[in-house]
Amino acid sequence: MRTVGVKELKDHLSRYLQLVKSGENILVTERGRVVARILPDGQAIGTELQDLLEMAARGLVRLPGPGRDVQEFEPVEIRGQPLSSTVLEDRR
Repeated sequence: MRTVGVKELKDHLSRYLQLVKSGENILVTERGRVVARILPDGQAIGTELQDLLEMAARGLVRLPGPGRDVQEFEPVEIRGQPLSSTVLEDRR
């Protein structure tokens, strides 16, 4: 899977679309973070587990250690306004 920054993608969009037409998947990054995936038409997005394994291989996420399952983690309650409001406020 090829990774490309937003600026590079914009500058050479035709080249990357050709790669996608030939069956290649492309991850689009912005400031080093993956923001999108471009897939050939008709290609199903992989299973959630496959996506997680790919992200773990790239160092973007950490999977639970041996003997721990994702369902074992309890949600954390925070006081104050919702986190989404805080993020939106910070973006202004």
